[in-house]
Amino acid sequence: MTPLGGPWPAIFHPFAQRLLGLPPGTLLVLVVWTLVWKGLALWRSARADQPVWFVVLLIVNTVGILEILYLVFFAPRRPPASTPAPPVPGGGQGAASSAPVPSGSDR
Repeated sequence: MTPLGGPWPAIFHPFAQRLLGLPPGTLLVLVVWTLVWKGLALWRSARADQPVWFVVLLIVNTVGILEILYLVFFAPRRPPASTPAPPVPGGGQGAASSAPVPSGSDR
C-alpha cells in the first residue's frame, strides 16, 4: 500500500495537499522553477553590484515573475564578450625586435 500521494517525499504532502490543494508534483515543479529564476536573478544582481535588487529578490517570492522581470528589463546588459586591444603606438613590433637578446654564454 502506498502512502497518500504516491511516490512523492513526505515533506510535500502536508503543505501541498492541505494548504494549497495542489498535487505534490506540482509543488515540486514550482519550487524548482522558482529556485532557477531566483538563482539567476540573484547572481546577476550581485555581479552588477545592485544590493537593493539583491535584497528585494531574496525576500519577495513571486514564483519567478519578479525575477524574470528583473532579468529582462532591469538587469544591466552584459558587455561584449571580447573587444580588440587598441594598437600600440609604433606598431609594437619594432621596439621588441631591436632589443639585444642575451645569450647563455654571457654569465
